[in-house]
Amino acid sequence: MQDVFGVQSLTYGGFYVTGVEHEAQHSGKNLDQMFQDITDRISRSALSEPLRSYVNSHVKCVQYFDKTIFVFEVLGQGDPSHVGTRWPERQGTQVKDVTPDRMGALFDRFK
Repeated sequence: MQDVFGVQSLTYGGFYVTGVEHEAQHSGKNLDQMFQDITDRISRSALSEPLRSYVNSHVKCVQYFDKTIFVFEVLGQGDPSHVGTRWPERQGTQVKDVTPDRMGALFDRFK
């Protein structure tokens, strides 16, 4: 980020926090416009309900030291969630699509 946008990051828990101001500026928007664009995209996304509505109503614009960040809150749902025709599943540190032969096991976890 330093090389591309000239932005110094903050380090927190092994993550590098850069904020979103530079991205808004690069896209020709202010932070309010960028936030609205994100919520519009969530609304139009292929996320299944009720996850889509929950994420869209719980996204927050937060000040972290001198950086503005967007925080997306996600809670476990009562049923598996999908994105269009894909059924993503967390496997360790990765998110992978559930293969057809594992669909039964996915749904069994929500009984």
